[in-house]
Amino acid sequence: MINLAIADLERCELSRVEAEIEPPTYTVSMLEKLKQQHKDAAFTLLIGADSLAQIDSWYQPDKIFKLARVAVAGRAGHTHQSVYPFVRLEMPEINISATELRNSIRSGLSVRFLVPDAVIAYIEANRLYCED
Repeated sequence: MINLAIADLERCELSRVEAEIEPPTYTVSMLEKLKQQHKDAAFTLLIGADSLAQIDSWYQPDKIFKLARVAVAGRAGHTHQSVYPFVRLEMPEINISATELRNSIRSGLSVRFLVPDAVIAYIEANRLYCED
């Protein structure tokens, strides 16, 4: 579904690095693997302000901030506060979660304009997130 979602985006590419890591997979493990594969690359980790609020509970958060620049998108009800350095993304807040999207699909509600049409077609064709 990610390939379908990014098909028209020239500068995007799906990475399968997370699938190459022995479980449990942690963000820090993924960043380390990416650094091994792309030694000269600079990485930016995109997270929501809700995730930033919980970053202290993540595995090795200090190391995450050393391996990548962290960019934070706004989320309703969450502030942009952390002891770690991050970049605040100036963009409209989109206050819907993946869980809410799956629940909408399960309930038969439209997710058009929230999910790319190709992804919606795939979900419908494969009967994903259905009750049965």
